[in-house]
Amino acid sequence: MGDSTGGTAAVAFALHPPPSLKAAISISGYWPAMLLHPWACKSHTASSFGDLSRAAHTPMLWIYADNEYLIGSKEAVKFHEGFLASGGSSELSTVKQSRSDGQLLFRDSPGLWGPVVQRFLEQYGLPSVPLYPDPAPPKLKLPLGFFSDDAQKAFLKFQALGPYRAFAVSPGGGRWSYSSGKLTLKLAVDEALDRCGNPACMVVAKSVP
Repeated sequence: MGDSTGGTAAVAFALHPPPSLKAAISISGYWPAMLLHPWACKSHTASSFGDLSRAAHTPMLWIYADNEYLIGSKEAVKFHEGFLASGGSSELSTVKQSRSDGQLLFRDSPGLWGPVVQRFLEQYGLPSVPLYPDPAPPKLKLPLGFFSDDAQKAFLKFQALGPYRAFAVSPGGGRWSYSSGKLTLKLAVDEALDRCGNPACMVVAKSVP
């Protein structure tokens, strides 16, 4: 499973699957031509993908948010139609993205795509029980008068995200960032500090499962 260009990579991998591959999931998949086929183009027709009828029978699930901005939800539907017409096998699901950026569906809204993925996995007899319990309601707040309203809102949202997450701030609270849903806590910490954009940024909150 992958999101954005990682979603496209998951699909490309499934086009030439090893014998043990059971399914592939793409969330907010972005379709730069070089990740699919050299002849892929923006026509969104079957010819964009070539003949996939012999190679694309691994079960796939594509998920997009209604407010997908990078390629547009309507364009995603056209790509999916072209993929099926070329011989590919994939299910398309769209969800309502409550936040402003549909490309952040995987990171910000596991509550939206999680049930879709669970149903898909159950359909093919694959493990579908959540690995981690639902996060507890947000309880902590940043010091009042020190951080902006945007930072406070982001910190509350951060606490409801998936495991392996970190929240970083700069001295004085002028800059902040967070990362979540990473494979390890170190990856979350490193990404939060990098996004914060100030060498003096420090992690003020982090969480593991």
